[in-house]
Amino acid sequence: MNPILIKFLLRLIVFTTIVFVIHLYILNTLELPLFNNEIVFSYIINIASAIIIFLMLFLLRNKFKNQLGFVFYLGASLNLGCLFYFYTNHFMLTVLFQKQSFLRSLFRTFLRTQ
Repeated sequence: MNPILIKFLLRLIVFTTIVFVIHLYILNTLELPLFNNEIVFSYIINIASAIIIFLMLFLLRNKFKNQLGFVFYLGASLNLGCLFYFYTNHFMLTVLFQKQSFLRSLFRTFLRTQ
C-alpha cells in the first residue's frame, strides 16, 4: 500500500476520533443525549465518503491532472447528496410519525369533547 494512503488514513482516523470525543464531551457538558440523532452513523458516513473521495483523487491524479479540482467537487457533491439522502429519509420518517401522533391525539381530544 502506498505510504501517502496510509498516512491519510491514519490522520483521518485520529482526527475524526478526536473530533468525535470532543463532540461527545460537549454533548455531555450540555447534558444532552450522547448518541441521539444518528451521530455514530453520520461520522461513519463522513469517514467513508472522505476515504472514497481521497481514493478517487489519488487514483485519478495523473489522468486528470488539470481537472482534479472538478473531480474533488464531484466527490464533495456526492458526499452532500449521500448525507441528504440518508438523513432526510430518517428525519422525514421522524417528523411523519410525530405529525401522525399529534393528529391522533388531536382527533381523540376532538372526539372526547363532542
